Amino acid sequence: MTSAFDQFIEDGKVLAVRHGLLWDVPYDPHTGAIPKAHWWDLGAAAGKVERSRKLISTYAANSAAVAAVGSVTGRDHAGVMTPAWISFLKATALHDLFVKGRTPGNFANNISDSLRILAICAGDIPPPQLSADIVSAAYNAALVASPSAKRASTLKALIANW
Repeated sequence: MTSAFDQFIEDGKVLAVRHGLLWDVPYDPHTGAIPKAHWWDLGAAAGKVERSRKLISTYAANSAAVAAVGSVTGRDHAGVMTPAWISFLKATALHDLFVKGRTPGNFANNISDSLRILAICAGDIPPPQLSADIVSAAYNAALVASPSAKRASTLKALIANW
């Protein structure tokens, strides 16, 4: 029997193919960087031109987020998401664009950074196995990582919706 998480990922793969995106793209496992030829241009995939391109060009969290997670948890964390979190990031982006009908900017400016903080906090724990402790640490790291509470608020909404 397929879990809801597995089905969500499979649905994401179908959406990727339907919109001309390669699901399994190469990336540097140490930096998270995706070669430019394999970046996901969310605006182009959605047929929506936005002033600045909204891309998935890395599977890493920014340095401020990684530092915030480390300060909250008291441990060093890899800045690159694990494969389960990468799949969840991609499926969430596609769901936001093509199921919920939101703009590429909504994912890029709101959801992406919050999801990356959660992924870095979780480490090797896949999305379906999150604990309250991981979510709490990610929420606190989101508060530390951004000058306003917006990132933490977005993370809270992401958890509530997911």
